[in-house]
Amino acid sequence: MLQAIPATPFEQFHRDRIACGMFLRTLWPHDQKVALKKYPQLLGNTGTLREIRILPAHLPVSLAYMIYGNRVAFIGTKQDPFSFVVESPDISMTIKSQFDYWWSVSKPL
Repeated sequence: MLQAIPATPFEQFHRDRIACGMFLRTLWPHDQKVALKKYPQLLGNTGTLREIRILPAHLPVSLAYMIYGNRVAFIGTKQDPFSFVVESPDISMTIKSQFDYWWSVSKPL
């Protein structure tokens, strides 16, 4: 995602999100490496309104998604560059249940 979205819109998204008080709970794959000095908005602390946890190594997750109300945005990878939004109470509830389970078995960054 960091390579697909230009830096300026990515940074603006986080500034707007923080200004609106939107808190993110973020799961990262175990083997994902992110240059936190290059992307400080990804740090999980009070100022960034973000908490980050690392998924267990046995969970092979590469597709990113964001859940917001009844909407789920699916964000592809470098190998599969696509994204789309689905608005569905059933899909968002299912994905949220999956996320909540993964959150419970993940470790803080």
